[in-house]
Amino acid sequence: MPASIQQDERSAGIPLLQRSRRHILWAPMRLLEKDHRDVLPRLRRFKSILLRWQRGGALRAPSEAREVCLFVPPLIAKTVPHFRTEEKIVFPYLKRHAPRLTTRLERIQAEHPALLRELAKLRKAALIFARKSASKAAVKRVSRQGLFLARGLHAHIQKEERLMRRFRAI
Repeated sequence: MPASIQQDERSAGIPLLQRSRRHILWAPMRLLEKDHRDVLPRLRRFKSILLRWQRGGALRAPSEAREVCLFVPPLIAKTVPHFRTEEKIVFPYLKRHAPRLTTRLERIQAEHPALLRELAKLRKAALIFARKSASKAAVKRVSRQGLFLARGLHAHIQKEERLMRRFRAI
């Protein structure tokens, strides 16, 4: 049976206005999930390079240093609006429709300022790294800052994904 017919049968008992409202309200969550799917593979690659550097591995090529430096600006450019969307649209919606998730939502939201501060520190370290031609101190600083941030972001994303799964189960 085509998906469109299945969808019509599943939503047959739901008034059209309520169905369209639900579709509109789920759109921001889908956007956030897409952001997560986009950033996670890049975050894993970033972490793998930094872990090797931290273990004493050298730069494999100048392109690797460039890849690390180029990872940071788009991450910042995506993270700030991502957090705003969560804080202004998604979290208030979830709080209204699933009040028992409020405490978890507030804990997740409370992580945002610290993650943004860590992003700013990594940005500064990456700029120094780019200027110093990958000195050992710069490599160490970027790998330490980058790993701290990457682990924090990864844990944060996992918490958000668990929360969204919990919401869908309600």
